[in-house]
Amino acid sequence: MKTSLIFISVLMFMVCFIFPLTVNYIAMGFRVSEEVRFFTVMFIILMVVCFTIWALIKVKK
Repeated sequence: MKTSLIFISVLMFMVCFIFPLTVNYIAMGFRVSEEVRFFTVMFIILMVVCFTIWALIKVKK
């Protein structure tokens, strides 16, 4: 129970730290517009939030 919570929090930290860097790197490589970059980041954040909520529900049960 405790270990899964720690694992989830570490995973969240990794995702929140690595994803913006990755997105920025990819965006620089493809020379996409600011809007595309913004929506990509927003979509990733939304996915992370949804995954966190789902994980917390899974842990609670």
